[in-house]
Amino acid sequence: MSSQYGAMLREGLATEFPFARRAVERLVTAVRSPEVSREAPVWAAVSAFGAGWAVGAVGQVLATGLRVAGLRDPSSWFSGGFAIVGYALAIAVALRAGGRRGLFWYLALLAIQTGLQIALSVPGFLTFCERSGECSPLRFVVPYVYLATGLLVAMAVVRVVRSGPAGPNAFLSGAGVLALSTTVTGLAFFFVHPQDPVAASAMSFVLSGGTALAAGIVLRLRSPEPAPAALLAGAILLTWLAFAGPFIASVLRDGTGGQVAAFYLSGPVDVLALAAGWLATAARQRDRTTAAA
Repeated sequence: MSSQYGAMLREGLATEFPFARRAVERLVTAVRSPEVSREAPVWAAVSAFGAGWAVGAVGQVLATGLRVAGLRDPSSWFSGGFAIVGYALAIAVALRAGGRRGLFWYLALLAIQTGLQIALSVPGFLTFCERSGECSPLRFVVPYVYLATGLLVAMAVVRVVRSGPAGPNAFLSGAGVLALSTTVTGLAFFFVHPQDPVAASAMSFVLSGGTALAAGIVLRLRSPEPAPAALLAGAILLTWLAFAGPFIASVLRDGTGGQVAAFYLSGPVDVLALAAGWLATAARQRDRTTAAA
């Protein structure tokens, strides 16, 4: 009886929200038989960053569960493993979606991003070493060890991912915008360096929301279907809950917490900004179609 009720519930939800059903079906298919559409090399590179972001999002959610359970060391190993898989999958997506030129664009953007991240993080790392007296180079190089390992693992992952027919990888493109924006956000905070918590919170809202807005625009330009946008919005909320959820729970339970508002509200704000970008672009496209007719 319960199985029949469950089947009826799934059919009802599928009827009411067909785009959600398509998104889930595509996700299941992608996991079982990974395939990416062939697209322009630059877009393939952006999609590759999106693939790495998606793997990292899943890893963050699962690692948070382990950390909340008190398994801090397994959580760290888990996060590292997903980081390696993310880099490997990104290379596979770049190659299968854009060919050798797509791989070239991805590696070029990755080199620029990595160089900027190193340049931005070195001053803070040296300051921490000076103030704390505990300077472990291992802490600084671990992320780049994951990167190097991911490049090696990619040789195996490339054999699993296949090239599909020509077309946009809309979800991966939108996620790629989010992934690439971390460098821009880091540069903005490095040069502005707001000291006031309120100013830092406002700046975080603007940068994060602006990035999500751009992702929504890209999603609509790449595909008129709402499923990729819905899937990305869900991924944003899940990663936000994994990151901020334990702190929000402690605030609700104990009434204590000194984090700024942006820390707690960034996820919903990003989803609203993404939806605004998607809807505004859709409306503009309809106006152009109407004017042309």
